[in-house]
Amino acid sequence: MPSSPAASPAPAAPCRIVLLEDQRMVAEGVASLLRQHPGLVVARTFPTVAAALAEAEALRLADLALVDFHLGESDAGEAVRELRRRHPALPCIWLTGAVTDSSLWSIEEQHFEAFVHKDDPSECLLEAIQAVRNGLTFQSPTAKRLLGELRRADLSVPKILSEREQEVLALVGRGLDNAEIGATLGLSTSTAQTHRRNIMGKLGLRTSVALQAYAQQSGFVERTVRRSA
Repeated sequence: MPSSPAASPAPAAPCRIVLLEDQRMVAEGVASLLRQHPGLVVARTFPTVAAALAEAEALRLADLALVDFHLGESDAGEAVRELRRRHPALPCIWLTGAVTDSSLWSIEEQHFEAFVHKDDPSECLLEAIQAVRNGLTFQSPTAKRLLGELRRADLSVPKILSEREQEVLALVGRGLDNAEIGATLGLSTSTAQTHRRNIMGKLGLRTSVALQAYAQQSGFVERTVRRSA
């Protein structure tokens, strides 16, 4: 009696992707690129993180998110942090062009699964998706260079900041506000605020959240602080 042919393996489930990109032409181009590859489905496209968060079911059903960090929101960094808080199991690929030191520190702080710069070849995005689907991390060549430059620049921070500013930065990293920093160091609240503002200017950071993340990621929270008597 002839044997029955072996059953064909079931096709792999498609990878459902949500795309967060506020430039319509870019979003359409990325979606068109992904749709050329079997197994990749662009399920939804959102212009802002807020719009995506309003569609919780779409995010829950997604396998990964492509996120342009610089979306048209007043505080893109905080918006992305909210996305990560509400959907911690959703892998995110950071896909962006222009970057600042503060946004680079944000990717370090939030542990994005992959970082692809828009200056890199489109193949890098496909490699990133494949890596994330396999539970790995990925950085495109430009992303590696930018993050490497950021870490090397960090080594020169003690030359940029005064000893007092480094102490203030350490306390910022520990979550203290200006009044608490002033009390710890024997300074007025306004002097502590001035130090904080000067540090942000020297480091090119625009928000207190970015400054705190920088202090934590660069090891300043471990510094010994001379407390007031």
